[in-house]
Amino acid sequence: GGIYTFEKRVGGEDVGFLAFWFVLLTYMAILWANMTSLPLFARFFLGDTFQFGFHYQIFGYEVWLGEALLSICSAAFIGLLCAKSALLPNKIMIVSAITFAVSFTACAVIVLVRHESAFSFSPLYTEDSSAFVQIVRIAAISPWAFIGFENVSHFSEEYAFPIKRIRVILVCSVLATTLFYLLISALSVSAYPPEYESWLAYIQDMGNLSGIKAVPAFYVAQHYMGDAGVAALMLALFGVILTSLIGNMLALSRLLYAAGREGEAPLALSRLSDPGIPVNAIVAI
Repeated sequence: GGIYTFEKRVGGEDVGFLAFWFVLLTYMAILWANMTSLPLFARFFLGDTFQFGFHYQIFGYEVWLGEALLSICSAAFIGLLCAKSALLPNKIMIVSAITFAVSFTACAVIVLVRHESAFSFSPLYTEDSSAFVQIVRIAAISPWAFIGFENVSHFSEEYAFPIKRIRVILVCSVLATTLFYLLISALSVSAYPPEYESWLAYIQDMGNLSGIKAVPAFYVAQHYMGDAGVAALMLALFGVILTSLIGNMLALSRLLYAAGREGEAPLALSRLSDPGIPVNAIVAI
């Protein structure tokens, strides 16, 4: 169970119990966020297709039955996939990761090559606070963007290669992902609609926009590459969502399995199916 098992062995049962709940809630939050991202992007690219049935508003956000069903169905599909096969989810994640990396990199490189030389990234900072404070804000939220990397440790019992290799894999993954985050940030402000005087004015008005314009990275891709750019980023986005849903579902199931085996959670969660999959844990998620 990764950090949970480590903390329990080193810090004792109480620390292990806290680590278990901390990681459980963190991964559940990320899994939930990725499931609810599907209807959000459906709004941008499919309009009101899933906006049917009862709906209500919370914090200014419209919640529709159709969009809720889309999220529920995605969770059920991923859960069924992970419960039925140990090999297929891994293959899908590898293909999805490669699809994301290739599609996004190609799009970013083409945009950088075709970038207008007269374009300015100014202002580098907003005027509401000092540059240092703005850097600290970004640094403070950055760990959220990397929390998923820890989930590789939850599969340590299942690896068919020396576990020490994980350190190199983790370091390379963090470096590559940092580069991708930097590229997506630069990509998102590399163009803006002509009715705005700067990229900052465009970003600040995003809440009033819809369609491609409401997603800056996609607008930039369309601006420089046309529909091919949108298609490339859609492929990349689909790859990101798939890897995150499958990866977090698998990590959560292994965490619940470990907690059930250790007696911190119901014993039923530690039962394995014939292929060695903690199906009860996946159903619980």
